[in-house]
Amino acid sequence: MMSSFPDLVLEHKSDVLCSDMAEVSGYSVIVSGGKDRMVKVWNGQDGSCDFDFRGHHSDVSCVCISSNGSLIASGDASGAVFVWDTTQPSHLYKQLTAHSR
Repeated sequence: MMSSFPDLVLEHKSDVLCSDMAEVSGYSVIVSGGKDRMVKVWNGQDGSCDFDFRGHHSDVSCVCISSNGSLIASGDASGAVFVWDTTQPSHLYKQLTAHSR
């Protein structure tokens, strides 16, 4: 399906810790997060990276994409949760700090 998906690992500057995938309007969208504190959104058809989301201050340990692909939630080792809006230029929709260590 995705011959260029070694790029998923190479595009991150460190280990990839989590990923999620959704079918959006007939296309695969993949989200990944890692020790480089970044969330990346990938085109599942050609393996290209469509978005880089920056803002986490710790390793990104979980990601989840909504069924329509418009929102992505990501959590990090510090307990912070970010919600990203893929339809808006600024992308950061909301930051939550509900978890304690």
